Parts: sequence; C-alpha cells; structure tokens
Amino acid sequence: LLLRNGFEAQAVNAPSGSISLATALSSLGRQPEATAQALARAILSLDDSEGEALRVYARVLDGQLQLALAARQGNSLKLGYWQIYVEPSTGPTLTWTATRTGANWRLQQALLQ
Repeated sequence: LLLRNGFEAQAVNAPSGSISLATALSSLGRQPEATAQALARAILSLDDSEGEALRVYARVLDGQLQLALAARQGNSLKLGYWQIYVEPSTGPTLTWTATRTGANWRLQQALLQ
C-alpha cells in the first residue's frame, strides 16, 4: 500500500472514468486565507500501469481558486495551464481515458472540466 500525503492514489482501472474534485478541494478550506496565497498543492494523484500518470494541483491566487493538471510526458509530469473555478462547492471533474496494456491500464488522456 502506497500513501501520498496521507491519501492513497487513485488508480486507472477501466477504459474511461471520472472523479469529482469537490472532496479534494474541501481540504483547501472554505476561505482563501486558509491556504498560502499562490502556493500550489497536489490534491489528487492518479496511477496507471507505468506508475504515476498525473497530478491535479490547486492554488488560491488573488482570492480565486485555480487548478492545473500535470500529466505524464515521457518520464516526467508536465504542468498544464492554470484554470480558474468560480464555484468550488460543486467542484470540477477530472475525466480520463485509458488503453489496456496486458492485465492493466495506461492513461491515454485526461481533462479537467
């Protein structure tokens, strides 16, 4: 069992799926002041047959919640652009697709919606 920051990483285990980020965002607190301004925190990690496939990062900048997706490219994760979310209580959703590799799954694509 592998734990990151006290939470087990989600695993890609089907050809597609989605994860609501509302619960993960609740760890940031209700007020932007509860989080250090402009410091990003990983709120979700997704593993596949090759190890860590992606991370979702969150930060509060100028009182606005922002999320970014870091997806695997080659042997490392590459951070994408920051997106502003106005209503974190409903939360954005991470959706993904995967391809079968033997008995496991490899992440193919992921989106924050």
